[in-house]
Amino acid sequence: MGKKDPKNNTALHWYNPDSLLLNIIVLVICVFGIAGSVWLFRKDLNDTRKRLEQEPVGFLSWKDNTVQRLASRRVQWDRLERYFPVYDGDTVSTAALSSGRISFVNGETVELSENTAIRIFYHDEDISRFIIMEGDVTVLADRYTVDLVSSLGSVNLNPKAKAELRTGEGLSIKMLQGSGVLVAGSRNRRAEAGEALELNRDGEFLEDPKVVMISPGRDGKSLAAGQGKIPVEFIWRTVNFPPNGGVRLEVARDKKFAQLASSWYGTNESSTLVDLEPGVYYWRAYMPPVLKGADSGRIEVLRSSAPQALFPSDGTVFSYNNQVPEINFTWIAPAEASQIILEAADNPAMERPKFRQLIDEVSGRGGSFAYPGLESGIWYWQIRPVYPDSVKAEEAPSLVNSFTLTRNTAFEAPLPLTPAVNSTAFTGSGRGDIYFSWKPLAEAENYTVLISQSEDLLNPLISETVNRNYYVYNGDKGILNEGEYYWGVFMTGPQNLRSPNSNPVFFIVRNDEASARTVFPPDNFAIPAARSPDLQYSWKNPYARPARFQISERADFVDHILKDDLIFGSGIQGPFLKPGAYYWRIVVEGDGDSGDPIFNSRPVPLTVIPALNAPKMIFPGNNENLRVEEGKAIKFTWERAAYADYYTAAIFLEGRNTPLGEIDLLSNNEIDVYFDTRTAGRFRWTVQGFTRPTSDNSGRNGLVGEGRFTISPPPGIAALGANWAVPRINNMIVVPGQQAAPITLVSPASGVNIPGINALRSPQEARWTSTDPLMNVQLIVSRNPDPISDPRAIILDAGRSARAMPFPSLTDGIWYWTVRADTSDGRGVGPGSSSWFTVLPIPPLPSPEQTMPANDAVISLAQMTRDRNITFSWNEVEGANAYIFTLFGDGEQPRVLLTNPPDPQPSFILYDLNILDQDNYLWQVEAVYRNRNGVLEQRGIAERHPFAFDIQVSDDIQVNDQGTRYGQ
Repeated sequence: MGKKDPKNNTALHWYNPDSLLLNIIVLVICVFGIAGSVWLFRKDLNDTRKRLEQEPVGFLSWKDNTVQRLASRRVQWDRLERYFPVYDGDTVSTAALSSGRISFVNGETVELSENTAIRIFYHDEDISRFIIMEGDVTVLADRYTVDLVSSLGSVNLNPKAKAELRTGEGLSIKMLQGSGVLVAGSRNRRAEAGEALELNRDGEFLEDPKVVMISPGRDGKSLAAGQGKIPVEFIWRTVNFPPNGGVRLEVARDKKFAQLASSWYGTNESSTLVDLEPGVYYWRAYMPPVLKGADSGRIEVLRSSAPQALFPSDGTVFSYNNQVPEINFTWIAPAEASQIILEAADNPAMERPKFRQLIDEVSGRGGSFAYPGLESGIWYWQIRPVYPDSVKAEEAPSLVNSFTLTRNTAFEAPLPLTPAVNSTAFTGSGRGDIYFSWKPLAEAENYTVLISQSEDLLNPLISETVNRNYYVYNGDKGILNEGEYYWGVFMTGPQNLRSPNSNPVFFIVRNDEASARTVFPPDNFAIPAARSPDLQYSWKNPYARPARFQISERADFVDHILKDDLIFGSGIQGPFLKPGAYYWRIVVEGDGDSGDPIFNSRPVPLTVIPALNAPKMIFPGNNENLRVEEGKAIKFTWERAAYADYYTAAIFLEGRNTPLGEIDLLSNNEIDVYFDTRTAGRFRWTVQGFTRPTSDNSGRNGLVGEGRFTISPPPGIAALGANWAVPRINNMIVVPGQQAAPITLVSPASGVNIPGINALRSPQEARWTSTDPLMNVQLIVSRNPDPISDPRAIILDAGRSARAMPFPSLTDGIWYWTVRADTSDGRGVGPGSSSWFTVLPIPPLPSPEQTMPANDAVISLAQMTRDRNITFSWNEVEGANAYIFTLFGDGEQPRVLLTNPPDPQPSFILYDLNILDQDNYLWQVEAVYRNRNGVLEQRGIAERHPFAFDIQVSDDIQVNDQGTRYGQ
């Protein structure tokens, strides 16, 4: 109770609003609150500035569904998209049914499964550490050791090692390649490739039997083309298994394995094939009857589309006079591909390509790449998709397209495309426009389209000049009525020089329906008999009635009609046809009892060819007994099959249909196979020849050559037929039976370091020597230690008998190089082993100094009244030839107000002051080096400078006396 006032007998309370003490307390609390808010705001602003100046340590190279990032010293999660950067100290997590892959600057990759979170502590050129907070990860180390840390223990991965780490009931590690060490307190154990270790919740090592799934990974994908179920191969190894212990594999559509799609059990087996429909599945492999020691994961089975090379299309011709045109390649690739290999060669077999380019950052399905370095001649090109490690798919190339580069002494006439000769165009209300198009010419400045009723194109009804390779005639203009016309086009090039008129194209303008026509297969298309049931015939039928599809052995279709079906669509799958010559057509019948057709397409010739002969197996001979020696290969050879372009060779364990080893696209007729020294048993090997498809040929399959052999165990060692090691198969370059001419790689010597700037702007010269004369010399550069076998290698033509050639411009990292050539008698030769060097990272340019306005400068109203603009200036930076100026609005997250493209001037004048209010701002300048093509080769360190824009106008405005105005 408070004291009573003697006058009014009321109590005095401590919370009286008129109390001076209460007002002081409230004021002190407010002051401390304001000070704390200002301190927190300043801390957050400094953290944001440090974040903007921090270099990323990697980027999200792949994602599926939701991946988030929590930056250090922040409380808000950011949702990541593909190619978004990640920084040291970030926490990255995935949601349910989501996954992601992070690629780091030193070459390491981390794949995150669903419901996984990791924190990144990354050190360039040193040991990096990833804290696994929850979930499962797959980590691939590169040049440096990687530490994986969890609450139960840590894993030290050696360079080039790959491992899967799982948390939950304990901690388990599965080594996929290389080696690593699992550390739990004072104890540690080493794991090699194919082994697994496990800790329980108490940090104790478990010795239970385990199944280690090698493929697929714990969160993988499997792609396949075609119809029906997709075969998925499961490969595993067993650890601590008792004798005759069996493995049970279960594949289900749900996590609880209540809806089994497939199950399998076997002993002494290390792989099996499971046929699955497209969808998402969960798998587990264990030794029954308990699930302890089981390996499990998730796999998405997808039906993929084949890659398509779009342009230049097959048969395209590019003509030029003086300037070689830049060829723009476009394609469609499977959406799951992470990279594309584009290659072009002067032969349809795509041997020794002129260039091979690995294209990163594939977005969506389409892509393009421009290449300016091709000479006159016929060129062939294709693309090959490259999938991430978590995706199992055949990296089959697209069909090969050909195009021609020709040089003319004078401007050639454009080649008309549409309307084609004798074609019919339709005009009138509701019929749309008529498109006149032609092949573009590289040196054309504009084109003139001529449409006339006379073949000489004189007195044209329409003469229009356009700057593109087509002209659109509006059907409602009424200039072209029903009748017969001719059209042509000529180009105008530099100095107003013009080409001759193109050949006149006769076409008809009508208002009635179009005629039916065949589309595919084209004339004289060839297909093997085995593939004839898969051939899809298609046509266009604008008539509102069905068409008859007919196949005959005679062009007049009088008899020998093998198929005669009434089709209500525009396509049909053909029947099986024996080798021979055939014709196909479509017939559209009219009304009435006569049955007279209103349209007969012309007969389209079709050739059905037999299969190639089976290759004859040379070594090992049938039923031959072999013995494996440590480190030595067994050479498998066969005779070439007539007309075969390439081969597929496979090795099977007798009685099994899944190959233990297989290699495709073999251009030679031998392979080297390295067997594990414990290998013993009876085996089967097969070779099949193929021809490459072309525009008028679907390609041919050969009959399969087959042989059997036995491998006996070394003396004193029991045969362990079930302990098979997958063979390593290498495609050799040297022609069998010939000795390679000795080529010696001279410089650069192995192990040298090359500054990044020099490797990019003035590449070092590769030098080599040979005791024999060389022809068709090629320099091959790759990140793979075996450049010749790398499909992603950079291949450059060095000339007929060159002994030196500059390297291409290379980015930082380790590069391997070698030389491939032919001798005078046509033998392929190489140096035997490659050489390597390291390209160092390009250092950033320093930040400009002596900047104006200076830090924390105030730009006043008086200054703006005098200058009417703001000049930002800085000193020139050595090594830079351009500068990027950026203006930011100051705040918790500074927003970009203006960015000036790279400019050589060391200053920027801001004239548009309307973008500024009375506020604080930041300005930034970055020194860069830009090459002749406008590409930034070297970036710089960007520093931000704060300044204030104070243009407050006084509220006390005084107006001078105007006096007495004139006339008043």
